[in-house]
Amino acid sequence: MLSSATRQWLRGTGSRGPLSGAQWAGALGLAAATALAAYWLMFVELTPIPPNFKIQQGFGPFQTVGAVAWLAWLVTGATAAALPKATRAMTVVSLALTIAAAPAAAWYGNTPPKLTVLLPQVALGVVALAFSTAPGRFARLLPAAGGTVALIAGVVTAAWLNPTFYNYIESDRSVLQAVGLLLLAVGLGFTLLDFASRRGSRGLWTLLLLTAPALLCATRQLETAASIDLRTGAVDYSGMWLPIVTTASAVTGVSIGILLVAVLMHVRADRARAKFDG
Repeated sequence: MLSSATRQWLRGTGSRGPLSGAQWAGALGLAAATALAAYWLMFVELTPIPPNFKIQQGFGPFQTVGAVAWLAWLVTGATAAALPKATRAMTVVSLALTIAAAPAAAWYGNTPPKLTVLLPQVALGVVALAFSTAPGRFARLLPAAGGTVALIAGVVTAAWLNPTFYNYIESDRSVLQAVGLLLLAVGLGFTLLDFASRRGSRGLWTLLLLTAPALLCATRQLETAASIDLRTGAVDYSGMWLPIVTTASAVTGVSIGILLVAVLMHVRADRARAKFDG
């Protein structure tokens, strides 16, 4: 009911409002979520845990129970290409499994994927709920293409770095930062193209909708900065969850606030334009 009411209200903001960029943002968000899931599954979860690495026990052939969520995201990306109308339902399932990864790991006695990995995935999943039920060919194939590109990039990276053991601690910073920067770059590119061609503000709304997940991809850097002891310059790892939650809450709140202000400004401009035309 809340989702339906929100969509109905946003339709009142006109064809140049948030809904004009929601489908683009949904496709890009799902593509990013699928790409990250493919990378985490192939180059973290499927990497065997060395015998001398006693920090955690594995989950079958995987490192953590988070592999179940990553598999679900890959299925969601494939569903977007084959059955677009079922994509939203699969996205909800994938979101639920991602959120459940940490408590499920605690119940099983396994170390879950890091919070700085799960939070961006949840944010991307929320944006992916805007994926169209009748997308064009490019949008349909984009999520599956994102997963394929992630696998290719991972193979190239593995061949170049030749690591003996992957885990989330060593992989999340560079991978998430690259995804976040790419989302912002694509959103900014769409915005500049729209302004140059005077085709409306679809690109700007896409950028605004992608801002929160893109910034959450940099949570690792932000929470590390927030954990630095100003007296010694060392990072305090004793309470890392607090800076993570605080940083993620601040990033999400600011991003949503900016989006709401933009929507309100757009509604006011539309009403003023309608009054002037009338």
